[in-house]
Amino acid sequence: MAMNLASYSMFSVFSSLFALPYSLSSLVQPSVASTSLLSTIVLPYILRSNPAVPPEAVYTIFFLIAW
Repeated sequence: MAMNLASYSMFSVFSSLFALPYSLSSLVQPSVASTSLLSTIVLPYILRSNPAVPPEAVYTIFFLIAW
């Protein structure tokens, strides 16, 4: 349980780190925004391949970043 909470909090930090550049870059340059958007799509699949990460955390991160 503690492992799940620790990994979830760590990935929520990751989600904020990935969401901030996307929101800032969309104001600055569209190509940077599309690159950041691509990383938000690829990141959950990489995290999903790790068996220690619960699927709920990956899906939550994906929807928080996409939203």
